Amino acid sequence: MKREIFKQLIVEFWDSELPELVPRHKFFNILESKKPVAIIGPRRSGKTFFIFQLIKELLEQKVEKEKILYLNFEDNRLIPLEKGDEEEALEAYYELNPRGKKVEKYFFFDEIQNLPNWQSFIRRIQDKEKARIFITGSSSKMLKSELAKELRGRVIYHEMLPFSFLEFLEAKGVKIDKKTLYGSRRYIALKLLDDYLEYGGYPEVVLEENKIMKLRILQSYFDTMLYKDIIERYNIENRQLLIGLLKFMLTNIGNLFSINSYYRLVKQKMRVSKNTINNYVNYIEDSMIIYRLPKYAKSTKEKEITPRKIYAVDTGLRNAVTPRKNLVALFENFIYLHLLRLTYKYPWLKLYYWKSGKSNEVDFILTNREEPIYAIQATYMIQDEMTMRREARALEIAMKELNVDGIIVTRNQKTRYENIEVTSTLDFLINKLKELEEKII
Repeated sequence: MKREIFKQLIVEFWDSELPELVPRHKFFNILESKKPVAIIGPRRSGKTFFIFQLIKELLEQKVEKEKILYLNFEDNRLIPLEKGDEEEALEAYYELNPRGKKVEKYFFFDEIQNLPNWQSFIRRIQDKEKARIFITGSSSKMLKSELAKELRGRVIYHEMLPFSFLEFLEAKGVKIDKKTLYGSRRYIALKLLDDYLEYGGYPEVVLEENKIMKLRILQSYFDTMLYKDIIERYNIENRQLLIGLLKFMLTNIGNLFSINSYYRLVKQKMRVSKNTINNYVNYIEDSMIIYRLPKYAKSTKEKEITPRKIYAVDTGLRNAVTPRKNLVALFENFIYLHLLRLTYKYPWLKLYYWKSGKSNEVDFILTNREEPIYAIQATYMIQDEMTMRREARALEIAMKELNVDGIIVTRNQKTRYENIEVTSTLDFLINKLKELEEKII
């Protein structure tokens, strides 16, 4: 009976048209990978539609659809999935396509964590089948650390985040090229930048026009992440502490976060241990709602013990949870996420913040194999000479100490202050990051 259901699902996919897609940017040529590719990322970031994008590329390359197996293991018709169903899935495919055993195939398994023994299933396919394998899984049940443990170096990763700003512009029909920096397209892009900071880049939210619905969607995401990805996964007992901690972190993006300081803050209100807070912070980070940025230092110990800066996976998600709007912090978070994508593309790059003394702080230091290569200050708007001096002074000190180039990124200002370039968001994303990539390569 289960084999017949698999056949039905396979034929349904072969007979159906792929949905309209907003193309996502890729970090490497995924379809040529001989190792299984795990597409991982936060909930609702677009992993399934990214699979459809890859399948569409195969079809454009004239790959026959019968050479493509797509199964969503969250389909209600397959529930409950049991041990042995993985073999039924393969048998169903080969009965429908007998010559499939002898030719190269492409297997796409969505939400594979629902399949019992999926790890051994993937290993067996890799060893015995002539197939390229692509998998996705829920962030609540399939973490990168667990994949590394279960598949022991057999898998490579493609990390996904919600739409980048350039993907967001493409979704809104704004053509992206060097001309975007000038003329009417620039003004349209700047207006959309404010929308992006407000509502973020989750695909469903981007394509929704109603602002109230955007907020409701984001709030539903937060609730699902909170309960599915943290409370249920880790069997959280002190929910009040967890919810308070998560909202505190989202409210304070761009700021240093210390477990010791938070412990001193909450121990007056409830009985709590420092170890519990530390565990909850790790759970939140594993769920990909919050990222923690370490300080750049030569000493590994200093990197570990120094408080980290915190950023949200999406500015819209943050704004839907806390009413405190802070354009300076939102813009810094926005730049952080774009630099994070660069480290996904080039895994030997790492990101840090830099601090010297009490007042000299640079938002981001990019390193190449732990050697600093670039310093970035993110400032939504430089309103006066005092702001310019403050931002430039810290950057100048870091540039001299680390022997790197530096830049100040703003919403839409382009100028030069002494030996420091001040540039706009569009110029930074379209030109400066590409120039940096060329130097890295």
